[in-house]
Amino acid sequence: MNLKRNLYLILSLLTVAGIIYAYLGGFDTPSITIVENTTLQAEGITYTGEQKDEAIAELFKTFQKSVAAGKADALCTIYYLEPNDDSDSTQLFIGQLAPLAPADTLEQKTFQAAEWIVVELTSHPIVRPHPGKIDELIQEKAQSLQKSVIKPYLELYFPDETLKVYARLK
Repeated sequence: MNLKRNLYLILSLLTVAGIIYAYLGGFDTPSITIVENTTLQAEGITYTGEQKDEAIAELFKTFQKSVAAGKADALCTIYYLEPNDDSDSTQLFIGQLAPLAPADTLEQKTFQAAEWIVVELTSHPIVRPHPGKIDELIQEKAQSLQKSVIKPYLELYFPDETLKVYARLK
């Protein structure tokens, strides 16, 4: 009797977990499109240091608030150096896309390409594919077009939790 009860409990928990995963968009397939002749403008700050530093968290919060308040279209990040197993060091640009009023204290960046691969993810951040999987999707699409990708990628986080990853093609 205990075994039967435990089996029902486990099956119930797995069913609930599956429903939550599906609700959060865990089974959603990322859309991959090609966008031509697009220029993206952002303003922000280039951060160099440890990924676990509080300063990086504060920068993210500052720009997230700006986006939430409608002062910018999206939070923009560009990882020039990603942390890895050997080091927690990182270099990234944190900012906002399409600022309404450029600030003198922030770096202005313009990114242009004749062609971009854009991967759009609408799933909740908890169930999104790992960045390595997104890179794999981008590389596969570039190969199918017989082109190569110019790194770094631009990651745009929108208020509705949509993530768009832009990769320039050459």
